[in-house]
Amino acid sequence: MNQLVRKLNDRMIEKGSLDIVQDIAQPLTAILTMWVTGLPEEKWFFYSDLIHRMLWRDGDPMAIQAEMAQYREVLRTDIRRIRADPDATGVLGATREAKIDGRPIEEWEVEGMIMLLLLGGVDTTQALTGSAMVFLGRNPGHRQQIIDNPEILPEAIEEFLRFNAPVLGTPRTFAQDVEVDGMKIKAGEKALVCWAAGNRDPAAFEAPNEVRFDRPTNRHLTFSVGPHRCLGSHVARMEIRVMLEEVFRLYPDFALVEAGLQFAPDVGVIYGYKAVPLTFTPGTRVLPTDFALEALLAPMYAKR
Repeated sequence: MNQLVRKLNDRMIEKGSLDIVQDIAQPLTAILTMWVTGLPEEKWFFYSDLIHRMLWRDGDPMAIQAEMAQYREVLRTDIRRIRADPDATGVLGATREAKIDGRPIEEWEVEGMIMLLLLGGVDTTQALTGSAMVFLGRNPGHRQQIIDNPEILPEAIEEFLRFNAPVLGTPRTFAQDVEVDGMKIKAGEKALVCWAAGNRDPAAFEAPNEVRFDRPTNRHLTFSVGPHRCLGSHVARMEIRVMLEEVFRLYPDFALVEAGLQFAPDVGVIYGYKAVPLTFTPGTRVLPTDFALEALLAPMYAKR
């Protein structure tokens, strides 16, 4: 992953400009998701682009729904082909022999697993990366804290997770009668659990509407809690850490192109930016052109 981030940045460094979401975060998170799932690396853009548009409500809903039907058919075909290969890797390879309660995993269950990994893998971390960069671009004091003390980056990431949760909330069905702050909720009733609101709870966080990298405790709810806690939380932390390390190594003097910022059309599911363009002092490219990577990125740039 580190090498991929370096290659993505290196190919843009001489220009003195890039879009941290579209040029770095989106391809990184989607390609890594292909590696994890075992889906074809060359299909990263196919499998990620529609998910972005669907979660952001970006486009005609009926057209997106029709595309999703075709998408699921392609996914089923890939799943069958890959699971038939004894050399398959990733989650798909693991499902060849895995069992649930002693029985083989059925194809519809595998499809559900892979869809969940796609939905969670290609959109959330790239959204957090964009929000974090917008905040740092507008708050030079916080940026300078990281420049002066790069060892605080893990704490800074936890604060970005708390302050700009990429998933604002998820629905839950109550398994038993409960009472929350005087409100009685019966078993079987549903509620939207808003993680973003919990992350700004003044009873849990001092000055909750301020970004503080030195919080002594930061028990945010961004990755959910309990048995439904995000399976990819540690991967997400690793992805954004590697991306921000490269930002501060290569172009710590970056400036936001405010006129080019594009917020997602609808953040009901994923809170983030479609585009976060930056400018910076151009650097020197140090890696040879990776033609395989250029081929992987071609569908993304062709659609812009």
